[in-house]
Amino acid sequence: MNQKVSLSDESQILNSADLQAIIFDFDGTLVDSEPVWKDIFFDLFKEHYNVDVSYDLLWKNTGGGVDKSVHNTSNAYNLDFSSEQVLEMTNLINEEAHRRLLTLPLRPGATELFEWAESQGIAMAICTASTYDLINTYFGNLDMLGYFDEVLSTALSKPDERKPHPYPYLQLLTKLDVEADQTLVIEDSPAGVISSRAAGIATIAIHNPFIEDRVTEAKPMVQLKDFHQVLGLLASSQQ
Repeated sequence: MNQKVSLSDESQILNSADLQAIIFDFDGTLVDSEPVWKDIFFDLFKEHYNVDVSYDLLWKNTGGGVDKSVHNTSNAYNLDFSSEQVLEMTNLINEEAHRRLLTLPLRPGATELFEWAESQGIAMAICTASTYDLINTYFGNLDMLGYFDEVLSTALSKPDERKPHPYPYLQLLTKLDVEADQTLVIEDSPAGVISSRAAGIATIAIHNPFIEDRVTEAKPMVQLKDFHQVLGLLASSQQ
């Protein structure tokens, strides 16, 4: 990947002096958790249904929520899950994810970006398909929940209130009482980028080599390797 830290002329350039809020996705963005989710799906479908789920299918489902991914996987392998079976497998996957993901570190530079944003008086929020319980436990263990003014989970939301629809980001703009052009979103998945861009918000994608082309098609301002690069970009925009 060609790591570009500057923005193209066609991109919406956000001056950090005007920045009022940063909204983060969680899985794949703040933590490199997407491979873990894929392993959990693979392990549990193998254990309970003796199905070898392809990782290609799992990556295609990235960003849509666990229950939607369970439903799509059931359809792909002709398992014909009832709504009760979807819920049961979703709960099993979420329970295992809660156990495994709590051991993962934040991506490099995330803590420094939190500290910088707080020093600048910039509000922060999380917009995720993970459950409130997982987010609260993860950041509670790190003693970092205080960084975030809002946490929005779409784990139990209606389909049209989830990414890639703009609704979750529009809802957070209202909760944070900021305008789209005062806000930056940091995402990693195509669904997430499509959602935030549809809400009119400038978006940076954290690079994921497994879905780079699909993320590029969603048209983030730029794809960056980690939060050190994000912070460098924001700091340089002040100059």
